[in-house]
Amino acid sequence: MTISRPAVSRHLRLLKDAGMVAEQAQGARRIYHLQERGIDAVREYLERVWGEAAARFRLLAENTENTEASASQVGRTGASGGQAGSTEEPGS
Repeated sequence: MTISRPAVSRHLRLLKDAGMVAEQAQGARRIYHLQERGIDAVREYLERVWGEAAARFRLLAENTENTEASASQVGRTGASGGQAGSTEEPGS
């Protein structure tokens, strides 16, 4: 993904104004790092707005991988089990 330097500067300025990042001058460079309190504020806001829906989504997301792995496991064992257990006589 390519993004211009002015666009990066604008985004970083917005994040800094919102209290999500802080900058530190190192010579001619500016080093940015996340501000924990800014991230916490966003998390709290999202929890207020989304409430229980976010918790349900998190549970779904955390359990989807296990469900998909189990389903593919069942598909593999079920397919081989079905073929191994069935017998068919020629001409019937």
